[in-house]
Formats: sequence, structure tokens, C-alpha cells
Amino acid sequence: MNYLKNTPNYTGVTVYGDKMDFDELNEALHTVVGDEGETEIDRLKDENKLDFNNQKLTNYIYTYAYSEDESSLCALEMRSLFGKETQSSFLESSVKIDPSRSPFIKGRISMMYKGEASRTFSYR
Repeated sequence: MNYLKNTPNYTGVTVYGDKMDFDELNEALHTVVGDEGETEIDRLKDENKLDFNNQKLTNYIYTYAYSEDESSLCALEMRSLFGKETQSSFLESSVKIDPSRSPFIKGRISMMYKGEASRTFSYR
């Protein structure tokens, strides 16, 4: 049986167990993660579950949150950072901004590929 113990400064863990348990853990990880260099997207494409039409992207999706009173200030920030604004709670852009620079940006998602429907996306 494998077990984990935090390192002294809580920067990682030490894994303890016997060889057979480590072999089973290694096999399980290879089943879930795949072979070295192979990504989840590669495996799904091989299984014909994804069709991205080879659209490789370097875009980002930013999520926004603001109150009604702050909408004009948020719109000003969007225009100054991205050169455009939106009324929705997310914005797509090729500009990479650290979300901590803004009180309105709550997160950033890197887009690897773009498909026909949201269920065709795979996040890592």
C-alpha cells in the first residue's frame, strides 16, 4: 500500500510503498496520462472523437465579474487592455494579460484548439 507524507516545508510529498505498489501506480498513471509526449488531445484525435480542422490557437479567454455600478469602468479597462469590450462575463483575445493586474478579471484560460462545440474541447 502506498502512502504520502508532506515534505518539511510543505513544498511536495514523499511517496512510500513497496515495489509492487509502485509498479501498479506507474501502470495506472500511464493508463490515465498516456505515453511520454502524447497528449489527451492526440489520443482523442486518434480515436476520432475530436475534429479541430487543424486550428491551432494562441488565444485566451478571460472571465470577468463586476457590479452594475462598475460596468463603465470595466468597459474602459477592457478597451485599454484588449482594444475591445464585451457585455458578457467573458472575453476572447490573443493578448496575454496577468489576471492579477485587474480587479475585474477573475481568470484566464489558454485555448489550445477551437472546435465546433464546447464539448469538443479538452483541458489539461
